[in-house]
Amino acid sequence: MRTFVVSVYGFSEESVEAVTCNKAMYKAFCAFREAGYRWDFHKFLINTRVWVAGR
Repeated sequence: MRTFVVSVYGFSEESVEAVTCNKAMYKAFCAFREAGYRWDFHKFLINTRVWVAGR
């Protein structure tokens, strides 16, 4: 597992542990929805950047 940083436009960056970049994005999306934000996945994708932590 690697640590990825997920940055959603207008929100703080979060670290996510996942095997791949896509899985990190999906975990972050699920957490975003659980926090009460009702964006659809497409809106989340176009407002999100993901990179490996430490690079």
